[in-house]
Amino acid sequence: MGAKAWILTGRLLQKGYHFSLYGRLIHFSRVHHVSVGSRQFNSIARGEKNRAVKQDRVSCARTPDRTCQQLGLLPMRSIIHAYDGVTSLWQSSPSPLYRSKPSLNFSLCEVLSRPYSSKGSNVPHSSLDIMSSLNDVFDALGNGDSISGRKRSRKQLVTAFMESYQSLPHISLRNDPHENSSMRKETALRELASMPPNTDMIDSVVNDLQESTGKPATIHRTHQLWSLCEPPYYRLFTWILREDSGLSFLVKFREDVRVFVRMLKHRKRAASEELVSAIVQMDHDLKGVLSIQFAPHVLELHRITYSASPAAVIERIALKEAVHPLKSLDDLRNRLKEGRRCFALFHPLMKGDPLVFVHAALLDNIPRSMEEIDAGTADGGKGQVSPKVAAFYSITSAQPGLAGIDLGQHLLKSVMLELQSEFPMCIQTFVTLSPLPRLRKWLEGEMENEADNQCESKLNVSSLLTMQERRDLEIVLKSSTINDVANDLSRVLSGDHWLSNPDVKSVLEPILLRLAAHYLLFEKHKGKPVDGVAKFHLRNGAQVYRLNFLADPSRRGMHQSLGLMVNYLYDLSRVEENANEYEFDGKLPVSEEVGQAFSARPQS
Repeated sequence: MGAKAWILTGRLLQKGYHFSLYGRLIHFSRVHHVSVGSRQFNSIARGEKNRAVKQDRVSCARTPDRTCQQLGLLPMRSIIHAYDGVTSLWQSSPSPLYRSKPSLNFSLCEVLSRPYSSKGSNVPHSSLDIMSSLNDVFDALGNGDSISGRKRSRKQLVTAFMESYQSLPHISLRNDPHENSSMRKETALRELASMPPNTDMIDSVVNDLQESTGKPATIHRTHQLWSLCEPPYYRLFTWILREDSGLSFLVKFREDVRVFVRMLKHRKRAASEELVSAIVQMDHDLKGVLSIQFAPHVLELHRITYSASPAAVIERIALKEAVHPLKSLDDLRNRLKEGRRCFALFHPLMKGDPLVFVHAALLDNIPRSMEEIDAGTADGGKGQVSPKVAAFYSITSAQPGLAGIDLGQHLLKSVMLELQSEFPMCIQTFVTLSPLPRLRKWLEGEMENEADNQCESKLNVSSLLTMQERRDLEIVLKSSTINDVANDLSRVLSGDHWLSNPDVKSVLEPILLRLAAHYLLFEKHKGKPVDGVAKFHLRNGAQVYRLNFLADPSRRGMHQSLGLMVNYLYDLSRVEENANEYEFDGKLPVSEEVGQAFSARPQS
């Protein structure tokens, strides 16, 4: 057996197969004396049936499944069944997508190397399942009915597709674009997005439309033509939504689509422009489908508490928190106690899965820092009886598949109404304490451009400083010249030692506040602020109320926004007016304090 194994390994390496897979099979055959010779392996590599496989069925079946599971291999009976399925699928496949022998060979190799799971059937979900279900779904989409000959209903086809798709490995930017992907989700996304409409049926309906007489027949044919011209995956999405878990599946499906789009754009050479545009269009269409399903009137608002909410919901909120990650279990308890509030939106069909959630603190004054929020709500907080201010300090989307669907606006409005009903005569002010996630990256890029003088910077940092501020920088930083402001700022902000120097902090405070005001008010893309958080709140009708120096001195806060945070004020009497002015006129509502902070710059 040893000589045969080495000869077989050499042949497989010549064919380009991975050694570790067949090394494991060879080791398996050595230890358990299973008759798997080179002829059987060659027949698998060619993608053709061989009688020798059937002859060895009995000897293969004698090997216990438990032994295979311990070795991390599939039982041999499952391998044979998978091999038979691959070959018969290739011979009977009506779609040209899967008539390529190499893809089937690699699919089988991946099936053989997949770790065995004792749960469920001995034959795991694999590329065989997704290929078969895709072919069935394609035929059903093309014919508008269930597949003739297979006698499977539309529900069975959709269920098979969903189960086989969910069993595949996740899409990752680390995947090799040149590696065979028949067992990955990319295959399903690629083929679904590229599937063309049924041109024969379209031509038939067009001819009938031209020959039709009478208004009812014309209207009927027009609607029929409209339906046929839609991408075929539209009907698949409609079928999936009829399933119990269909909505949740489509949310996860769109998450995969968005990752796939980023992967294709990241690897421009690995994908054609036609494929990228097809995937982007499918993402856009799926977003439209989900926007209808997650309409505001359908969603439910629930308060999250440590004692009453399900543990699974609390765990998901803790894991998905993106603005201020949790430090400990005590931190989680503090965010859910009486001095604070946590609300989340749910869909009736996804009750245990929050869509978006917000954390708020009930205070007496508008907070200037996260430290004030912690102090104002310590030991239950003084403001929970008669608070005057509700400060939102974290808004997080828990579903990447719902990106671009504005659930945050509905959540904030619903929470404001809920808090007003809970404290009808108390809370009159709604504000946020929000980060500027890209401020540091933007400022470092501008200072680098100005210091290098290699490309013209949009922002001249030196022009935003007064002569007195330049002299103060020269003194506290011990610089040799007051002209190289960009280099001095870049050098001092690259570390965190200045946080412990009161003199440096007092000099940097007005400078950083002015730079942050410029970033918020004048750095735009397509007429809107480049800062995503600012864009969200201004679109909802908020006002840029105040900039706060060192409001979040945590490691994350310093890395993203140099510790600066913004208060956005929601004046309910002006929310609609502010939103309209921002959307149609491009006007940014700014408080007098922020305007004065920026107007203090030297006049050129």
